[in-house]
Amino acid sequence: MDSLFVEEVAASLVREFLSRKGLKKTCVTMDQERPRSDLSINSRNNLRKVLHLEFLYKENKAKENPLKTNLELITRYFLDHFGNPPNNFTQETPIPALSIPKKNNKLTSRCSETMLVNIYDLADEDSGRRTSLSETSKARHDNLDGDLLGNFVSSKRPPHKSKPMQVIPGESPAVAPAWEKMDKLLSSESSLDTKRVGEKIRSKSGLIVRGMMAGPIASSPQDSVRRRSLKWSPALSSRTQAPDSESRKVPELSAHAPACPTTQDGLASSPGSPSRSPLGGSARMTQERLERTFKRQESQPLPLRKNKLPVPNKADGELGVLQLEDVEDELTREEVILSPVPTMLKLQIVSKPMDLSVAKDIKTLLFGSSFCCFNEEWKLQSFSFSDKASLKYGIVQNKGGPCGVLAAVQGCVLQKLLFEGDSKADGVRQLQPSNARRTHCLALAIADMVWRAGGRERAVITLASGTQHFSPTGKYKADGVLETLTLHSLTCYEELVTFLQQSIHQFEAGPYGCILLTLSAILSRSTELVRQDFDVPTSHLIGAHGYCTQELVNLLLTGKAVSNVFNDVVELDSGNGNITLLKGIAARSDIGFLSLFEHYNVCQVGCFLKTPKFPIWVVCSESHFSVLFSLQLELLRDWRAERLFDLYYYDGLANQQEQIRLTVDTTQTVPEDKDNDLIPPLELCIRTRWKGASVNWNGSEPIL
Repeated sequence: MDSLFVEEVAASLVREFLSRKGLKKTCVTMDQERPRSDLSINSRNNLRKVLHLEFLYKENKAKENPLKTNLELITRYFLDHFGNPPNNFTQETPIPALSIPKKNNKLTSRCSETMLVNIYDLADEDSGRRTSLSETSKARHDNLDGDLLGNFVSSKRPPHKSKPMQVIPGESPAVAPAWEKMDKLLSSESSLDTKRVGEKIRSKSGLIVRGMMAGPIASSPQDSVRRRSLKWSPALSSRTQAPDSESRKVPELSAHAPACPTTQDGLASSPGSPSRSPLGGSARMTQERLERTFKRQESQPLPLRKNKLPVPNKADGELGVLQLEDVEDELTREEVILSPVPTMLKLQIVSKPMDLSVAKDIKTLLFGSSFCCFNEEWKLQSFSFSDKASLKYGIVQNKGGPCGVLAAVQGCVLQKLLFEGDSKADGVRQLQPSNARRTHCLALAIADMVWRAGGRERAVITLASGTQHFSPTGKYKADGVLETLTLHSLTCYEELVTFLQQSIHQFEAGPYGCILLTLSAILSRSTELVRQDFDVPTSHLIGAHGYCTQELVNLLLTGKAVSNVFNDVVELDSGNGNITLLKGIAARSDIGFLSLFEHYNVCQVGCFLKTPKFPIWVVCSESHFSVLFSLQLELLRDWRAERLFDLYYYDGLANQQEQIRLTVDTTQTVPEDKDNDLIPPLELCIRTRWKGASVNWNGSEPIL
């Protein structure tokens, strides 16, 4: 088996354990340090099937205090059965799913009907002849305990006659795990065949134990939803598969069983005994029950499952395979942990459609009027990445307008790529991420931004539904976007990350990705608090020509839509004893900010933005936002690293073809010349942070 797949299954076990135990921060940390891949298993049900834990799960569910995770089920099993291994033990083996060839058209005509049968109890019906029971194992049966495969037996059953065997008193025979049993089935057949002689067939009374049942069910719908569905391919009929040494391999649920010779009575013949099936009277009793069920279905057919997977047709003479489907309603609600599409079953999400009043409030906050609409530049802009090999980390901007949003998201994506999780090793290598890696970082970046806007207590994610939720009336102009949105509210960061990972395609592929993030940040903060963040209540987030205002950039970078970039709050005496509060940045930001306006003394950028937690800066220059970043985290921790260092520049709108690397030397002072128009504005922005530093473009064309 591929070691990579084994590693992914093990990682999925750990994720399921963390999720079920409520260790949400640890789960998110694991996703950051070890991102999921295409081989990751995101469903508890699928995880159980891969590890063949269905029987353990059924046994656990019947207990008074059941365990919650698959990892605990495996751990308890090994502790129970291998904590003190006996010297002598019997190797119990699972019975493969019965495969039945064609018999006649009458029986086949009912194969499309869903027949509720518990295949494990059908197999268990024969397990008594396959394994001789010691006195200790009989006591297990009396106590209604079961082995790993869930082969529960009742005290009502008559004891099996078997040859005596030596066991250690007080210990039950050790049972191999299901995944080992699958591999050892062939090797155990020769020894098991000698134990079948003279064993007594179990009575029907012992077939229904602990909610498990053998044989068909045609009683009530309430009972039917609590059983496993047995699905037959159209080629199935009433014959069972011969368990000889070549054909007794246990098939997987989706595999096709090989054909085998059969006798005239419809049962597969065994080697050396052409007239007798190794399944004996038990299989014939099972066959009779199946036929009785078909007859019942003719008068009262059971409802078909709409989501039943199709079974491919078989060629004549080829056998079908019983396929299992879990239809237990009470399991369905807890199966999906991290499904590939947004689900409300496990995540605590409150969803509601956008209504007219909220849409009016948002438009007023964005544009200053509910009659304004998003322009085409905004509507068509999403967070799609560059396909150039050296710029795979870069988000591409189609046209001017939403550059402030794109630059803020770009900075947060770089934070995830370069400095978090398993990305700390080689920064240069992380600038060429895989498609899955950069998409994962995009989801984490968006999660951070909206969670920060929600005060780290809540978040609202807006997604397009494709359906118009309200009709525009009054002082409101429709734009075809807000009318179709659904608002999803979450109060847990880990669930927010999960939800965004499931719906990230709307942000990355669009077409409204940029709008969706902007509205998500506003609603996470709330329109009321955003308005309170403004110095002037009539301010708005999108200015002339669709450009982002400083308030919107600050909202995405710091979680608050304040109007200034200096530190803290400045009190301004407006005369007559009135004090005007000018709100700035309250704490050190993860992503920094540099502005050409500071070079011209129009504003002052405080140290909370100039010296962020990560060496990444959004740069405002010439009414455009871009990104400047370093691969060295020490640049903000050790002053000696600031003597000579490299900065990388990315502009999603500039149709950049290659990586731009700037070398900054703070040991050489460049004389200030404000009147020189030939100095690239980017250098002037850099010098607001490192005064007088020289900048080497390393062969790239300086951007003027």
